Amino acid sequence: MNHPNLKQKITTLVVALFTLSACITTDQSNYVEPMKVSETLTNEAIYGDWKYNAKRPGAVRWLDEGASYSALETAPGFEDIKLEKDRYGDDIKIYEEIVKYDPATLERTVLLPLVQLKPQGSDKALPIDDYQWSDDKSKILIFTNAEYVWRHKDRGDYWVRDFNTDELWQLGGKQTEPAQMMFGKFSPDGLKFAYVMHNNIYVQDLKTRKITALTSDGSDNVINGLFDWAYEEEFSIRDGF
Repeated sequence: MNHPNLKQKITTLVVALFTLSACITTDQSNYVEPMKVSETLTNEAIYGDWKYNAKRPGAVRWLDEGASYSALETAPGFEDIKLEKDRYGDDIKIYEEIVKYDPATLERTVLLPLVQLKPQGSDKALPIDDYQWSDDKSKILIFTNAEYVWRHKDRGDYWVRDFNTDELWQLGGKQTEPAQMMFGKFSPDGLKFAYVMHNNIYVQDLKTRKITALTSDGSDNVINGLFDWAYEEEFSIRDGF
């Protein structure tokens, strides 16, 4: 059975292929010389200098029911400063301030400049690893001096900035060891602060600054307020209270 339409289609396709081949072979006007790479990809460049690590943006938080948002940004004048890196090659950002944007107009407002992130008696601002707002936005919780626990920076120090009093102070009290607090958070009314330390849960009154232990049986075998490494590994669950 003859298929004249099929033969015509095959002939047309063959002619088109030969024509395309001739164009590719003869037309060199758009030919681009392959880029010559002079740099050698080495283990030292990847894991020593962390040259190929992706840049990570700072934490972004919605405000005013989505009418604005806050973000971490490098303060003006410090954009070209070479930063130290942590053990996984991420920049330790010691010159970041907290700003606010209007998403409709991109109008920018500085909420916490570097000068307001300097503890009393210090000439350096706190490097912000993360931050949280109280529900009424009158306070901001600053997570700093963070260290890795397994894969994430879950252990560190917490400071609170009270916008009503313009006070910046460190949470946890004198008995708190450096970089040992985990999963800190405000209570819903913004009057208390809770955290985990040495596998126990504590709460601190932000007015009296009194600290109360909610658990006391924490040990190497008993953990309160957090999950063990298997849960982080398999379920991405870390915060347990």
